[in-house]
Amino acid sequence: GWTRKTGLLCTTSRERLGFSEYAFWFPMDFSVTFAGQTFVPRILSVIPIADLCGAAETKYSKEETTVRNKLASVYRLIDSRGWSDGIYGHSSVRVPHTSNEFLINPFGLLCHEITASSLVKVNIAGDIIDPGSTSFGINKSGYTLHSAIYSSRPDINCVLHVHTTAGAAVSCMKCGLLPITQDALMIGEVTYHPFRGILRAEEEKPELSRDLGPKSKVMILNNHGLVAIGGTVDEAFYFLNNTVKACEFQVSALAAGLENIIMPDMECDVSWMNDSGHGITWAIGELEWEGEMRKLDMQGYRTGQIYRTSSLIHSPSIANKQSDVDFPPVTTSPKSTSHSHENVSTTDSDEEVKDRKASPTATRD
Repeated sequence: GWTRKTGLLCTTSRERLGFSEYAFWFPMDFSVTFAGQTFVPRILSVIPIADLCGAAETKYSKEETTVRNKLASVYRLIDSRGWSDGIYGHSSVRVPHTSNEFLINPFGLLCHEITASSLVKVNIAGDIIDPGSTSFGINKSGYTLHSAIYSSRPDINCVLHVHTTAGAAVSCMKCGLLPITQDALMIGEVTYHPFRGILRAEEEKPELSRDLGPKSKVMILNNHGLVAIGGTVDEAFYFLNNTVKACEFQVSALAAGLENIIMPDMECDVSWMNDSGHGITWAIGELEWEGEMRKLDMQGYRTGQIYRTSSLIHSPSIANKQSDVDFPPVTTSPKSTSHSHENVSTTDSDEEVKDRKASPTATRD
């Protein structure tokens, strides 16, 4: 169906292009007449993250569907921040209520193409249990890294690995990641694994596990990239985000020379992260994660996030906001209720509004 928003015309298509559903947005840049109004189509594709529906929705448990949505959302965040490396780089999450199964990206899709349904389920032995909605396989080096961590760290349920420019630069430095910024201090212990080529050899797994250690949440692969892990997707992304920023700050600061760097003489107190000050206790990274999901939802990506901050999502300032997005974030949460509002431009005259209300082509399907 067609929907006229403020300066926008939107339509959706349920074409299955091998792996996902597409939504097309048409900004109004030049003249095209449709239903008595002037628009111009220019296609920008928006691929929904939480794309499990119909028979596919009942294929997985609610817990697995939730982590599928979250891991697919991680890939969108990686893409939006410019941390992606084409089809390379890999992140995973352990399948709930299992010890030897995890979800990982299909090797061949770009980060912005990955959805909940396209994720591949594999076991620790490297066998594909569920290929997802694509015909792609998995990155073997990705399997090696992730299976080694899940095997040795039962407390870890999410592993994120990226090759950012600053992260790779710091991985090449003899000094490693220096504790010179708040972000670096907040990630705690950082461990290192020496570069031995592409991570494919099974014999490298024990070395990866040993180098990671029993407590570290961040490991730098020398001459390679960054690894961040956590008990939840929220926590792992929290450590990844801070590590990436710490590397960027360090690369910039070292332009002044190492001799000019001020080294802090105290550790960062992160106990404040667990309390919002309003009677809500948050796990590490959880509060930040909800903010990131609201941002994606407002951009139309439909994350499927179940929000704890439901009062914020339902607030008039968000629910009634004139937005370029056809569906506000409230529509992606199973806990939420739907809102209906008129698609009326603030610049329309009273006569235009009256005519549109009377016309069936001006309403949402």
